[in-house]
Amino acid sequence: MSRESVKRLLSVLVASLALVGVMVTAGTSAASTKAHKASSPLKVALLLDAATRDGGWDQVAYNGMVDAEEMYGSKISVVVEQNVPFSSQAGAIVQRLIGQGYTLFFADRSGYENYLAPVAKANPNVRIEEDQGAVTATNYGMYEPDQYQAFYLAGEMLAGA
Repeated sequence: MSRESVKRLLSVLVASLALVGVMVTAGTSAASTKAHKASSPLKVALLLDAATRDGGWDQVAYNGMVDAEEMYGSKISVVVEQNVPFSSQAGAIVQRLIGQGYTLFFADRSGYENYLAPVAKANPNVRIEEDQGAVTATNYGMYEPDQYQAFYLAGEMLAGA
């Protein structure tokens, strides 16, 4: 298995686990909200602090989101915001996307909490997840994939190949 195949496998694993985890833990809603969600795709936004082709975590997060979009098809709609600064501009970007119907946000780095937590508090119908974030609230959380498990699996797959 090539290094690129392993990277792709890891990105799919991380994105899928994150999406499934958030969908499962998002809580229950009123029947009318469930009916609306069933008829329209989940609108997901990925906030990157760099470019999608930076050769690092931003690229892996982006690749994972692309793979998740392919996997879930018309059930999700994804937008990717690149080069989002750690400033009030991040909050403004999320607020703009909320206005466009986006309800699930992934920030790929820790450091956005000061700008995104107030947006989450003001918009209780959205969910914001921050990679290795330091703040948690009803609709604001952190995700930190158990990378050792993915690396273990990738190592086993490499060894088996």
